[in-house]
Amino acid sequence: MRRIITLSALAALATLVLVWGGVAHEQVPAVDGIVSDGEYANHYTNKDLNMKVHWTVDTKEGVIYIALEAPTQGWVGIGFDFKAQDKKSMGMDWIIGAFHDQDGETDTLDAFQVRSGEPAQADTFLGGKDDIMEKAAVQTEKETTLEFTRLLDTGDKFDVALKPGAQGTMLAFGDEDEYKHFHQESLTMVMIDFFTGKVGKGK
Repeated sequence: MRRIITLSALAALATLVLVWGGVAHEQVPAVDGIVSDGEYANHYTNKDLNMKVHWTVDTKEGVIYIALEAPTQGWVGIGFDFKAQDKKSMGMDWIIGAFHDQDGETDTLDAFQVRSGEPAQADTFLGGKDDIMEKAAVQTEKETTLEFTRLLDTGDKFDVALKPGAQGTMLAFGDEDEYKHFHQESLTMVMIDFFTGKVGKGK
């Protein structure tokens, strides 16, 4: 009996380690533009923008799955502040996406914003890479939902390497499918630890 209990305890411990460190590959969300109950491990709603972000970190594969929901029929976006890696940097790593009514396709932009107040430019235009792996968007009369995946560390100098700890994170959306610039009334920053799920006020 003592041997059985010991093995059971070890199995339970292994399960806890797996859950704490990330999810198994077969448990990751489906990138289809639809956020289902229980699909993502973590959730945050910004009441000022009425915008939601959901995410799951798959540490086994080194991938993050993110879903954005915003009250718009235009583009939605999330930005990662480079200051966590380089205190002198003013850059922001952006993923921006929209659902195009004309062709029913999802359009995404892996972009970099050099300074606050300036438009973000495509990483590929600046000499980087498009590191969005999967993408899907769905639009209704009330909101746009964007789901996408990328590596935690893409190796691209225009992308933030996401690591444990609070990460300055911008949430934004616009009223047109084509991204041109950010609107101050639909832009905010929060601090998110994507590994623990803890969210705090932006700095």
